[in-house]
Amino acid sequence: MPALERFSDSGEDVIALEDYFQFLAEEIGIGTARKQNHQLFHVTFHEQDVNLGGQICDREEMHTFESYFERNKIRYVDPFFKIIKERHIGIRDVVSAVGVIKFLYKNNRESKDNRSELLESFFRAYFRRLSYTYFKRWESLIGYLDNVIIFYFDRDDVRGQDGLKKLREWYRLEETGRKIQ
Repeated sequence: MPALERFSDSGEDVIALEDYFQFLAEEIGIGTARKQNHQLFHVTFHEQDVNLGGQICDREEMHTFESYFERNKIRYVDPFFKIIKERHIGIRDVVSAVGVIKFLYKNNRESKDNRSELLESFFRAYFRRLSYTYFKRWESLIGYLDNVIIFYFDRDDVRGQDGLKKLREWYRLEETGRKIQ
């Protein structure tokens, strides 16, 4: 159940910090999927580019597919070049969003224990909101991204491997949900 819905149903006047961070992660996932669905790419995306409602700001740094490559002069040596160019997946935006989520839990002692939940909230919301076309492109992409995802999830190899397994699991959960509907 999404964090905001749980809060609304709770009858509480103030949202708990843990639930608020989960809400932010979900909103960042939704915003990242919306950008992807409209083929918009951020030049830079950092924690200061998210407002208190979890919406992605700094819209002047968003570019269309064509202008993104022109503006950044992305070359074949860039590890993300092939993914972005061939699959039109904004993998830099996803990796940057994971960095913002990591910023949330690194700067709050209470959140360190639920980092997996924050990443799950982000990815489940992201996958849920992706159009069918982009969602299906992720299927082959997950296997291709092993080292990249592991590095950005956690530099500790064991935790990174766990993160990659969870990413696959979250993708499969959403895939199953789409088939049921």
